Amino acid sequence: MYLTLADYKVMDIAKSDVTDEDYKELAILADSVVDNLTHSYYQSHDLSKDTDEIRVRLFNRALALEINFLIDSGYHNITDGYDSASHVGIGHTSVDVANSNAGKGLTTLTSPLIRDLLLRAGLMYRGVDYYA
Repeated sequence: MYLTLADYKVMDIAKSDVTDEDYKELAILADSVVDNLTHSYYQSHDLSKDTDEIRVRLFNRALALEINFLIDSGYHNITDGYDSASHVGIGHTSVDVANSNAGKGLTTLTSPLIRDLLLRAGLMYRGVDYYA
């Protein structure tokens, strides 16, 4: 687990009513979602030894936002996101999925904001290193 409950609770975006048991379950799911987006960057790099403070702060904020998204969405395991994607509404726009398989996928488990944070942190870079 990347972000402990104690670290989560001191963040300005933390939800105060999260129990230890719920947090553990949600943090594991949030870690999986973020690992998927970052190609498991912090599986092969030590988060606690990362000297890029901005990257670490953005990564932790992305995890906290994903946990909040999972709480608000009612997701508690990875299959919840696959089963409930038949209708999406954002503002005045809504989409109904006629084909029950069309909306399924990990993107339904992803908070829209965390992609931006992870991109700004450089954790979603997919290019090739160039050395002159």
